Amino acid sequence: MILSSGNYNIIESGYALTFDENSNIVIEVKAAVNFKFRIIFEFQENGEERQLERDVDEKNNTIIYRFINFQEGAGTAEALEIGRASGKKIYLHFWIEKVAENRYIRKIQYTVYKEK
Repeated sequence: MILSSGNYNIIESGYALTFDENSNIVIEVKAAVNFKFRIIFEFQENGEERQLERDVDEKNNTIIYRFINFQEGAGTAEALEIGRASGKKIYLHFWIEKVAENRYIRKIQYTVYKEK
C-alpha cells in the first residue's frame, strides 16, 4: 500500500501512547533502502514555561524533540523539514496531548513524509 498527500509519500505514520509518565516515544523511520533514522519524543515537567527543544545527533541519525511543560495539546501547523534521503526532503507533522488531566500519559499522532 502506498499513501501520499500532495507531492509527498507518507513513509511512516502512527499513533502511540507513552507506557507511563516516565516514558518517551521512539520512532524508527526507514527513509531509503540503506538509510534509517530515529525520532525521539521526550516529555518533561518542571513547573516553568512551556518550551520545545530540538537536538540533532547526526552521528547516530537521531532527532530528539523535548516537550517541556506541555499541559494542553500541541503540534505542527506546517510540516517540519527534518532531513533528506536519496536527494528527497523529509518532513514531519505531529500532535501531542495528555490522555488525562491528572496523569502524564501522553498520546502522539505523527506522519513522516518524503518528496515524490
